[in-house]
Amino acid sequence: MTLTRLVISTIRFHWRTGLGVVLSTAVITVVVAGALMVGDVSRARLRSLALARVGRAELALKAPDTFFRAALSDDLQRELKARVAPVLMLSGSASAPDIETRAPQIQILGIDDRFWKMSPSGQGPTTDLDGVAINRALAQRLKVKAGDEIVIRFNNASWMPPELRLSFDRAPDPVLRQRIDAIVSDDQFGRFNLRNDLAEPFLVYCPLAVLQ
Repeated sequence: MTLTRLVISTIRFHWRTGLGVVLSTAVITVVVAGALMVGDVSRARLRSLALARVGRAELALKAPDTFFRAALSDDLQRELKARVAPVLMLSGSASAPDIETRAPQIQILGIDDRFWKMSPSGQGPTTDLDGVAINRALAQRLKVKAGDEIVIRFNNASWMPPELRLSFDRAPDPVLRQRIDAIVSDDQFGRFNLRNDLAEPFLVYCPLAVLQ
């Protein structure tokens, strides 16, 4: 028997086993390749969301129970020789005057032009913010657009946490009714968030001087 006939006979006798090995190898290759592709896509997506949340910022200084003076950003900029933007962050709720839909948990940001320069694109929706701007998620929730009005209710800032107050007497929460000047997209800091949370936040952007 020649070598060629021996190989052919072996293949004929073991073809079922060989076919199983080939199919198993193909399936494993597809599964592994798919897992690698999904992992790369997931990592790219998480990186994109992280950059959308913090933009071009490298460091954030936040004190949950107190406020910094706005001039501190100027002092840090001189000392660090880097771009610094002050942000006044408050919590509250928002609603449209003629619609019952309400967003109960929003972040209200007091910002100026320096804030927009820290965005992923380095630009904001407008350079002259007379009213307020809101992000895309809040606009969809309230079904509003640029030019409409929005009612903002934000919690009174206090050095004492609400659960520790010993008196029931407290000033009413401030209410601000403003025109929506712009809808902020994701690349303009529409996903700004310093919390470790992947959920898309509801954001209102006010001029820093007005919110102060």
